[in-house]
Amino acid sequence: MQTMKKMLIIMLLLCSMPVLAEVKSSDILISLLKYEPVPAEPGQNVKIWLNIQNIGERAENVQVRIKPEYPFLGVGELKYNVPPIPAIEDHVLEAFMLVDINAPNGVHDLVLEYKTDTYSDAWTEIELPISVSTGSVALTLERYSILPKDWIPGQPGIVSMQFENNGRVGVRNVDIQIDIQDTPFSPVGSGNKKRIQSISGGQMASVDFDLIPDTSAGVGIFKVPVTLTYFDTKGKRYNESTTLAIMLNSPPKTEVVVASVDSDGADTPSTVGIKFINKGVANLKYVNLELVKDPAYEILTPSNTDYLGNVDNDDFETSEFLIKPKNRQTTLKVRAEYLDEYNKEHSEMYDLPVTFYSAQEIEGGGSKAWVVIVLIVAGVGYYYYKKKKK
Repeated sequence: MQTMKKMLIIMLLLCSMPVLAEVKSSDILISLLKYEPVPAEPGQNVKIWLNIQNIGERAENVQVRIKPEYPFLGVGELKYNVPPIPAIEDHVLEAFMLVDINAPNGVHDLVLEYKTDTYSDAWTEIELPISVSTGSVALTLERYSILPKDWIPGQPGIVSMQFENNGRVGVRNVDIQIDIQDTPFSPVGSGNKKRIQSISGGQMASVDFDLIPDTSAGVGIFKVPVTLTYFDTKGKRYNESTTLAIMLNSPPKTEVVVASVDSDGADTPSTVGIKFINKGVANLKYVNLELVKDPAYEILTPSNTDYLGNVDNDDFETSEFLIKPKNRQTTLKVRAEYLDEYNKEHSEMYDLPVTFYSAQEIEGGGSKAWVVIVLIVAGVGYYYYKKKKK
């Protein structure tokens, strides 16, 4: 009797247990074939190959969806419809995910779900281990530019720097600081330090500095140190340095005038003084004056060129040429050639009108001649006066 009771209790317990139904989706097995790169890198895409194995009957309408859970972010499609898979056959599915730029090193699970049409609401969830590790870091100053191209002392300008992350790992908190303490530059509207929040691997980012050089800086090339401080995704700190070569320049500003005339009128030998004036900021080198040959006058000087050498800013040099003008009123054609501070060649032409008066015209009360002479003398005197005042 006791035995019968025990058997009855066992049967009741078996009947009370839930029946485990055979889930058709269990005929599908999904495994990770491979992923690239290995390990996956923060801030980079990772390509995943999934092997979908059908171990049962023909599988119809297989669906796979990837759940973008940290540190993996969705890229493009997250849900895939798989073609029918015959019994005991496989199908390979390719998918992409983005690894968060701040993902810590270690093994992280990529979560996905799948189902077939047998049980349309029965999703099966699986986790696939993906190794994540920081790769190489290579942040460089790719190029820099300066506007305006001819940056004049005392005028504001912009120094633009472009940085490239040549590594496969993103960087963050990129601090760029320019050391202008021992330079003629001062910041305008902001400081000498800027920050770029992050630069992904293979990407570029730029930063601009508004600066103004002192008026006394002069023309030349000035070296400005630059320091970089940034962190990789593991929190490792990097310190690097480089140097910018900033060029200050000012376009030459010159003037050529007739300084003196010693003549007895047209068709007589006359000495003409021609003055080359450097009115610009930069010094000029290898200045050469040429009195260009012309039918309006005959050049009697053995050479029609005169080498003046270097002419500093706010200074002048004078050349004299002996000529025979064909007419009372003549235009002298003068060419000035020189090099600027950066050895760039310059050539300029000047047309200088000159009136040649005879001694009789001057002694006979030629008022016009006296006016011209007085104006020339007054102009030269005024220039010397201004030069001394400076």
